[in-house]
Parts: sequence; C-alpha cells; structure tokens
Amino acid sequence: MLKQLNVEHIRPRPIEAAAVYNIIAAIYYSSSEDLDEVENNLKIALEIEQEHQLTNHVFVCETFRIFGAFHDRRNNWAKALDYYDKTLRMAQNLARPNNPLDLARIAAAYNNIGIIYDLTHRYERAKYFYHLALKSYDQAFNAGGKDYHHASAETLNNLACVYDTEGDYETSQKFQKKILDIYKNTLGDKHLNVGKAYVNYGITLYCLGKFRDALHQCDKALNIYTSLPLRPNQSIATVWSNAGESYRTLGETAHAIEYLAKGFHLRLSVHKNNATKNLDVATSYKILADFYMSQEELCLADIYARHALNIFQNSEGSDRDIDIASTYNILGEIARRRGELRASIRLHEAAFKIFSCILSQNHVMVADCFYNAAKTHLDQKNYSRAILYCVYAKYIYKKRTPNHSNLSEILSLMGRIYEAQVDYRHSNEYDRHRKEYDRQALQHAIACGDNANPLLVATYYDRQGENYYRTKQYVEAFNSWGTARELRLRLIRIRKERRTSNLDFYLDLHKS
Repeated sequence: MLKQLNVEHIRPRPIEAAAVYNIIAAIYYSSSEDLDEVENNLKIALEIEQEHQLTNHVFVCETFRIFGAFHDRRNNWAKALDYYDKTLRMAQNLARPNNPLDLARIAAAYNNIGIIYDLTHRYERAKYFYHLALKSYDQAFNAGGKDYHHASAETLNNLACVYDTEGDYETSQKFQKKILDIYKNTLGDKHLNVGKAYVNYGITLYCLGKFRDALHQCDKALNIYTSLPLRPNQSIATVWSNAGESYRTLGETAHAIEYLAKGFHLRLSVHKNNATKNLDVATSYKILADFYMSQEELCLADIYARHALNIFQNSEGSDRDIDIASTYNILGEIARRRGELRASIRLHEAAFKIFSCILSQNHVMVADCFYNAAKTHLDQKNYSRAILYCVYAKYIYKKRTPNHSNLSEILSLMGRIYEAQVDYRHSNEYDRHRKEYDRQALQHAIACGDNANPLLVATYYDRQGENYYRTKQYVEAFNSWGTARELRLRLIRIRKERRTSNLDFYLDLHKS
C-alpha cells in the first residue's frame, strides 16, 4: 500500500511532503519490510528539505534521526554516529528554554549516540553519553514533561548493560532497581516492560551468584507474561532458559532440563521459519551444550555447541563475537574432558583473543576462560601456567563476584594443582598451600548458602576429610566425609522425586 502512495499527486507544501516521506520511511523501518525503501524515502525527504532551505526545521532533525537508525540497522556504525551527531546538534539549536519536548529530543539523541559507542565497544564514551541523556531526561521531567520519566528507564537499562558488559554487576544491580521502580510507578505492576526489567535484574543477580534470587525474578516475570492478553512467547522462552541455567548451577538437574527444554521448544516454535539462523535458538543450543557438558554427555554437548557456533558465525548481531568466544570456551572444555588437550588450548586461546578485544580485562567471562585453560594446563602437567591462570581468575572473581560459587571452584582447583605438585616434588610447602586452598574453597562454598551447588560442596568436604585423614585426625575426617555423604543423599532424594515427571522432557529434547 505504501508503494502505491504518490506524494507528488497530493501536491502538499514542501514541509508537509518532507514529513510524509519521513513517516513512510519510519513505517518501513519499524516493520523491517524493506530497508532499501527506508533509504529511498529518506533521500527524497532530505532533497526536499535542502531544495527549499528547510535546514533548521524539526523535520530535518527527524530525517537525520531515522537515517542514523537506518545505518545502525545496517551495522554501518560510522555513518550512524555521524547522523546521530547531526541530530543532536540540530536538536540543541532548535531547543526552546525549558521546553520538555525539546529536552527529551536532545536526551534521545544522546542516548542514540551512546548506543553506537556501546555497540562499537567504546564503553567509557557510551557511559558518558548515557549520563548526558539521563541529565536531559531529568530536565524534561522537571520542566513538566511527566510522560518522559519512563523514557529515562530505557537509557538506565542501556547503562546497566554497559556495566554488565564490563563485569561490574554491583553497579548494574543499582540501576536495575531504579528501572523497576520507574516502570512500576509509570506503567503499573503488570506491564510487559516490568516483566523485561525483572528478567534483566535476574540475569544480573545470576552473574553475582545469587541464583535463588535470580529464580525469584524469573517467577515474577513469568507471572506478568502469562497474564498478558497476547502472550510474549519469545520473552517466556527467555525466562525458562534463564531459570534452567540457575537450576543447573545449583545442581538441580531435573528442574534444569525441564526449563531448558521448555525454553528450547518454545523458541523453535516461535522461529520455526528461520530456526537455523536465529540467534535466540543459537543461544539455546549453547546453553544446552553447557548443560550436557556438566552431565558428562560430551557427544550431545559437542553437537549443540557446534550448532550454536555455526549460527553465531553466520550472524551479524552486535553480540556476535562474544557469543562466538563463549562457545569456543565451551568447546575447549569439551575437548579437555575428551583428552584432546592441544585442541582445548587452541580453543581457549581463540576465546581469550576475542574477549580481550571486546571486554574489560576484569570481566567474569575472561576469568572463566582463564579457569578452563588452567584445568587444561593441569592435565598437561604444566603447573606453573595452570597456577598463573588460576591467580588471574581468582583476582577477577574476587573483585567482580565475591559471593559467586565460581570463586570456590577456582580455590579448589588451586588446591588440586598444589596436590599434584606434592606428589611430584615431595614438598611440604606445596602440601601447605593445598590444604589452605581446600579450606578456603569449603569456607566460601558454605558462605554461599543456598546458592551453592550441593554436589560441589560435598566434594569440598571430601577433600577436607582427606586432609584430616593424612594428618591422622580421624574423627574430623569421619565427620567431613559424613557431611559429604549426607549432601549427596539429599540431592539423590530430590532427583528421585522429580525424575519420573521430567523424563518426557529428555525424550522430547532429543527428538528435536
């Protein structure tokens, strides 16, 4: 219908004609129907504006904004930034004193510039412009623009995402709380955006190691999504996948596979026409690969990881490189568990090379890479390199996620490395280091409380029992082993209660 519209036959004034072409371009852009038509209509609008010397009009500002969004969609970041910068300068020139609409237009321009810097991994610049956007939104709100208060939540969310990318989850958590408060106050408790805010908050809590709290946010989001007249199936699939991840980390395998399978099936149904190219489906493949690796089902893990990698490598998303690197990390761990140590090192190095170009040096994903590489070097008996990588990972975990169970795991690994060197060098110093790291690992795991995986905690108690036994402290050794046994029995009882009801999910998943 849009292609049949001929503005020349209507004979409007130049400014009206430019506005119509802008609207047509915006409609094509929002529907993703034809990006070439977006560009054609914008060029016509710009020609009209330049021909009639409308260079200082709000419609020209809008043309520049849509042009920026068009190049953003095309991943042409330099041109997008150039048009957003033009939008900002024109919006500032057109701004009237204390006019909320004009202040909001300036804020939106700042936000768009921040997005481009974010996508091109220039995070400090992104944060600078996001903060400028928030300042302008506050000015618009104080000038009487009450409708613009919730718009600032979008910029807050962008800012929180930058801090997540940098691995600064504590700061991100503060912004996530503000976003929730704004959306609840302006949109109500049951709005779709409130559900999305709960999902984002849950992801940040998961990264902080607060898995039970993350599950609580998933429940809140799911309650909102299922109460909406039009169920947002893609968002529901994300909630199920996130919940499955939390249950996997907690060692609750039956619940994990139930939610992961539900999320995977729903994503397949939503994207059935392009499942082999969709990034959300690829993310599900990657999560399932991680799950099956944790269950030592390496064949399935490898299949799912390679499916994910194939989609990521052929995609053009802004997080493409991070997804590829994290999949390399999983494939590297799978190779290690298969005894393919050279392939494992090669994959971890490829992952680290990508991470080091995109993420900060203190990001948790970088620490995960160090941790997995350290395990491979331990298997190769390259103890000095293994302990060096452990020190790097420990520093990052302690700085970014001090309450996360991954800190317990790295401490335990350091104990195992020193244990291997005790047998090799017969050194009392290495034995002392081993005992100290084993003690710290158990202490940290206990401090994590309900957010710790009971199976890992049992392993730490086993190692403590071995240390007591070697020093002939038999009562303490017996107590430690007894605690480990009780933890395992408790986990077995939970799994038996849930195994029958969840068997269908395993079968359906493998059919897919």
